[in-house]
Amino acid sequence: MAASNENDVELQSRNREMKLLDVLRKWIEEFGRTDMQRSGPMDYQEYMTKRELIGTLPQRELIALTIYGECRSRKEPREARIQVGWIAFRREINKVKWDDILDKQQFSYLNFPINENDEKNFNTVTSVRLLDPVFIECLEIANGIVDGTIPEPFERATHYHAEHVQPSWAPKMIFLGKLGTQLFYRDEMHTTIA
Repeated sequence: MAASNENDVELQSRNREMKLLDVLRKWIEEFGRTDMQRSGPMDYQEYMTKRELIGTLPQRELIALTIYGECRSRKEPREARIQVGWIAFRREINKVKWDDILDKQQFSYLNFPINENDEKNFNTVTSVRLLDPVFIECLEIANGIVDGTIPEPFERATHYHAEHVQPSWAPKMIFLGKLGTQLFYRDEMHTTIA
């Protein structure tokens, strides 16, 4: 019986990898040419098309890509990536209380690029390589969160931001702590969610 379960888990893992490869192939086919041909900033249509492709990812891969987009810097410890992953997961499974991960203002890596740094970040995320060790770690974290094997560093955190940003919502939240360059908070209105 145990061998059968291990085979099922391995098959599910392979299926997830194949779905992710399919999405990455679409990115390469659709945007590999346009990224190289573009001489100016990304236009809104290209941005929206890439966002729609991100939306085709299965839940675990979407969470992994969110972790990668928000917290891939070497300055960020694994615990910061885990906490970002938990917040993404919480928002993904509680769409009644939260907007979808892909909705506006949920995660900064998905915002329309308004400057060169934003565009560079968005292009880095949408051209992620499967063999990137940070992305592999993000996939492992996402799998552990969804499977319930990786605990949350700050219980029921709902918000975070980089230390160099001062969002207007932060003073209204309960500050939980800092991991790497990220500050984490809880909105008391959302403390009963997963």
